Parts: sequence; structure tokens; C-alpha cells
Amino acid sequence: NSASGPQLSAFGYKHTTSTTNSSACGRGNVVSTGAASVAICILNNQTGGNSNTATGVISGTPAAAACGDLSTAIGVSNKASGSHSSAVGYDNTASGTDSSAVGKSNNTQGTNSSLFGNANREINGGAGTFTKNSLFGYDNEITSSGTVTIQNCTIVGYQNTWTQSGSVSNATEI
Repeated sequence: NSASGPQLSAFGYKHTTSTTNSSACGRGNVVSTGAASVAICILNNQTGGNSNTATGVISGTPAAAACGDLSTAIGVSNKASGSHSSAVGYDNTASGTDSSAVGKSNNTQGTNSSLFGNANREINGGAGTFTKNSLFGYDNEITSSGTVTIQNCTIVGYQNTWTQSGSVSNATEI
């Protein structure tokens, strides 16, 4: 374990904590940016380390990935890089400020956005802005191209794909 800085804690095996009031607990978690952040369980907020899904064997060398201020990553291979973000479960990414990705393989880039379930994505293909969107279910996607604003949108269900080239607000797809 490596804990370098004020008010840090690292419990378990091969953790790195280096920002004020941050904690890592479990195996191979990293909190290298983002003050007062938490990483719990296995290989959170890192790149390079891998966990074999069949055997649980960890390989590779974990290296620091971005971690947001006051963020939380709990589970296996989650990244919470947005400030005040939460990534919980397996292989989730919460890179938007105040965003949440919960379940398996969800990726949120939007501010105040929440993704719950399996393989839900906000994909910013241009200079777009995502804010306050919610995706629930399996394999749902919001994609922007160009300079657009997508906000207050909700997608619920199975394999809904929404590609937007112009701004949209307050939309729902079920």
C-alpha cells in the first residue's frame, strides 16, 4: 500500500492513495487525484490491471486513472472520474460531474446523469453537452454528433438507441 499525503487510508493490498482525505480498501484500488474520494473492492480508478472473470485472478499492473473530487468507486473495475460521481458494480464509468453509473458496463459522460442496469451509454461524439439524463435497463444509448445539448431525457427498457444531431430537452423513450 502507498498512502502519501494528509489524512489518507489504504487497507488491503496494492492500493495507492495520494489525495487529502481519501481511502482505498480491498485490492489494487487507486485514488491519485480527486480529494476526499473513496475506492472500495477490486481494481477501481485504475488502468492496466485486469481481473479474469472466470477465475478472479488479477493480472497486469494497476496504474492511476483520473478520479474526481468527492467521488466513489465500489465494486470491480469501476472508474469515478467526475467530481461528486459514483460508479458502483462492475466495469462502470462515471465521468460526468454529479453522475452515477450503477450495474455493469455503464458509461455516463453527462453532468447530473444516472445510468442503471447493463451496458447503458452516453456517447458524446462531438462538442455536445449531456445533462440530467437517465438511462435504465439494458443496452440503451444516447449519442450526440456535433454541438448539441441533450438534457432531461429518459430512456427505459431494452436496446433503445437515440442519436441526436440537434438539441433536445425533456424527452422520454420507453
